[in-house]
Amino acid sequence: MEPIGGTAITAVDFEFESKSLFVAESSGPNRGIYKVTLGSGEVKTIVKDSFGSFTIRSIAVDWINCMLFGMKLFPRNNNLYFINVDSDRTHIEVCQLDGKHRKILLSTKTETPTSLAVDPIGRYLYWADQGQKPSIQRALLDGSNRQVIVHGNIAEPTDLIVDPNSHMVYWTDAKLDGIYRVRADGGTPELVRNDIAAAAGISLRGQTMYWTDNRLEKVFSASSRPNQTSILLSPTTIAAGLADLGNVVVFDESAQPKATSP
Repeated sequence: MEPIGGTAITAVDFEFESKSLFVAESSGPNRGIYKVTLGSGEVKTIVKDSFGSFTIRSIAVDWINCMLFGMKLFPRNNNLYFINVDSDRTHIEVCQLDGKHRKILLSTKTETPTSLAVDPIGRYLYWADQGQKPSIQRALLDGSNRQVIVHGNIAEPTDLIVDPNSHMVYWTDAKLDGIYRVRADGGTPELVRNDIAAAAGISLRGQTMYWTDNRLEKVFSASSRPNQTSILLSPTTIAAGLADLGNVVVFDESAQPKATSP
């Protein structure tokens, strides 16, 4: 695959079935969110209008659910969630994968959501907050039933991902130099790795996790199952010499299992 160039890429996610990559940029001619069809290289704008000074900080594809919150069922058109940031407020928004039916789910002036992830099977949306009281939060896919599931042992969460099989939530913490996980409904965070120099993005494939390290300018992989043996083993270097690393995704069918949500 040829590299996809951009001016200021802030986030990336994918839909495996349609072989589509979704990319967010904060400046340049593609500012907003656009879709790249792998193979053909076709580029299509998804979210562009009415941005003003807003910047997309994180995106997450729901590869299962087509229903858009009490509206009619749109055939084979799943949902895209994203964090939209201005100087004094932050929105968590949703739209269909073609950009239609855009809607603000949550809006805040006092919190600092930095990353989000979706669990289409469990029907929850998760996000990390770097504000004065760092936390991991979740809500139903329509933004209702909001809950704080982690509020201790967390300092500067930079990215998070949900295991689609176990529904465990994993995140990187740049201040604590580690990777942690917690049950879908919360509890005490569990340390997965503590040898991360400057954690940025994280992704999962089966029982393997991948993460980016800005200080070391590398992409690593290791077991996602915490135990004394796995923590002591050195991670595998996947790529090196990469400056300004951010998001990482593993484009694999197992990351988006074909299950129906309840």
